[in-house]
Amino acid sequence: MPYYEDIVHLCDIPRYHAKHNPDEIAFIYEDKQTTYKDFDLKTEKVANGLVALGVQDQDRVAFMDKNSDIFYEVVLGCSKANAVVVGINWRLAPPEVAYILNDSGAKVLFVGEEFFELAEKILELSTNVEKVICITGSRDGWLSFEEWKNSQSSEQCSRQSSLEDVAIQMYTSGCLLYTSDAADEEDSVDLGGRRI
Repeated sequence: MPYYEDIVHLCDIPRYHAKHNPDEIAFIYEDKQTTYKDFDLKTEKVANGLVALGVQDQDRVAFMDKNSDIFYEVVLGCSKANAVVVGINWRLAPPEVAYILNDSGAKVLFVGEEFFELAEKILELSTNVEKVICITGSRDGWLSFEEWKNSQSSEQCSRQSSLEDVAIQMYTSGCLLYTSDAADEEDSVDLGGRRI
């Protein structure tokens, strides 16, 4: 795997490639092609939009939808805003999803149209979510992803993460890396010199 000195944080990936390979294709999803330059601008808009919504450094932002190119916009946008993305398995039951939202403290939920009904059920059980953004479709009182994103600045987000910051928080079904009783160095998992 090539080493890029300018890529230290997850958020550096689109910025680096937008600078060095702006017109190369970053993603092909269905019939859409996205260049590195466009991807970088989209992720800056997501980052600036999250900041405008009041998302602070290391706040959690949840995502519940099937695979799409928008997932990467949200993940890298969260990284640029120094927020933590929390992926939600849409196959979970409403109480399980509500647990993840409450445990993570997610303030924003991105949700695909196919999961609006599930989202409504979990929002009744969630105590933290302040804003819901529809990835596709629309719902009264919820923001539309494309309209929200396109109304944001594409200037570089001023947030900066450190190597100690978290980028992605994952929940598993039935398998834990460690429990709260095993959070010491002996029982934690080593990921390339960093312990979780």
